[in-house]
Amino acid sequence: MYGCEKMTRVHLTVLVVAILARAGYSVLDETPLNVVPFEVAVQAGENVTFVCVPKEGAVNHSEPVIYHWARVNLSNPNITHNLTSGDKFSVVNETLSILLPTKSEEGAYRCTLGNLTSDGILIIYHMPDYLVEGAVIGAICLLLFVLLTAGIVIAFMRQYRARKARQNKRREKDIKNGFVPH
Repeated sequence: MYGCEKMTRVHLTVLVVAILARAGYSVLDETPLNVVPFEVAVQAGENVTFVCVPKEGAVNHSEPVIYHWARVNLSNPNITHNLTSGDKFSVVNETLSILLPTKSEEGAYRCTLGNLTSDGILIIYHMPDYLVEGAVIGAICLLLFVLLTAGIVIAFMRQYRARKARQNKRREKDIKNGFVPH
């Protein structure tokens, strides 16, 4: 089994399909309880909110409606860890907010309402800042510019010296032949 940090979006989707199939649901069927969004991908540090939405008629409103939110263990989907409001999570009835999530909060979150359950998937990605890469590319561009400029200056200097040398030879030849320049 893959560890959380090595799971890709495809692995998580396959895992969720397997979890739903094990629970007797087909991904194509509408379930009586849904977590919206079913799957969300955010950059680390962006708040995320899942909402547990029962299908009309799935809940008996004459009884108290109590939602439970839990984090699903990816290696064993039958094991969950109950969530309560705190520093990282805000649990208010049907809403679960994950505050400033990091890679460690990536995974599946389960909403339970009576005997109904539904999962939502959180994927955290890291957007590199490219500062080092940008500095290296900038330094390479600057070096290439300096080398190109130096090459152009050297080429002009050689042309200038060659032209002067030709002029001096022509002048010496002219003087030797008796022609005196003005």
